Amino acid sequence: MKKISELFQPGADWQLDKEDGNIACYRHPNGDMLSINFFALVPDIDASLDDLSALRNYYRKMSEAGGAGFIELDTLRICEIAAIRSIIKVRMQPSGLAFIGAITLPFSDRSYVIKFQSLEGNPTGMRETVVMANGDFHFDEETGKMKNWMRDPYDPVHEADFMRNAADDESHDSLFPDHPLSRVRFYLRDIQQTLTVASEMQTLPAFIYRQAESLKKPWWKIFS
Repeated sequence: MKKISELFQPGADWQLDKEDGNIACYRHPNGDMLSINFFALVPDIDASLDDLSALRNYYRKMSEAGGAGFIELDTLRICEIAAIRSIIKVRMQPSGLAFIGAITLPFSDRSYVIKFQSLEGNPTGMRETVVMANGDFHFDEETGKMKNWMRDPYDPVHEADFMRNAADDESHDSLFPDHPLSRVRFYLRDIQQTLTVASEMQTLPAFIYRQAESLKKPWWKIFS
C-alpha cells in the first residue's frame, strides 16, 4: 500500500514533517500545519453530498457538539473527486482561536481529510475589534449579547454558544491577510489548484449516503 505522501502532493510550500500509516503532517514556513489523514472506515457523514442543506446541518451539529464554531461549508470537486470544504474555529487555552479548514474526500469504504490549521497569535482579537468598531453592532440588554454580531452563515434563526461572527466574513480577509482565518481560506483555494493525486485515487468507488452513526470523535481533533 502506498504512503499518503505518495498518494497526495500538496504543493511546494508544504514540507513533509512526519508520516505514519494513517497521517502525513506538513509544515509551512510560517508555522502553519497541514495534515492528510486516512480513515479506513465507511464515512459516517450523515447526509448526501447532493443535499447541501442537510450536509451543512450535519457539520454544524457535529461542530457544536465538539465545542467548535461552525464558519462555512460547501461541496466541490478537487482532482475530479467529489469533496467537502469546511472551516471551523476552536477555542485555545488560555486564549485565542485556532482556525481549521478541511477538504474531505469520502469514498465508499474510506476517506481522506486534508486539513489546514492556523493559530491566532498575540495580540488576539484584533480582527474582531476592528470590525466591531466599524460596524452597526449594539449591545442588547435583554439578551446580554451584541446584536447582529453572532450569526450562522446559512440559518438566520439558529443560535449557539459559540458561532461564526461578523468578523469571520470572507469580505474582511483582504483587510487582514495575515490573520489565521484569511490564511486558511487562502490554503483551501490554493490546494484546489496545486494538489496532485495518484491516478488510482480517481478510480475509487464514490461515497453513497447511508444512515450513519454519530462521530465518536470530532475530526478536527485528530491532528498531530
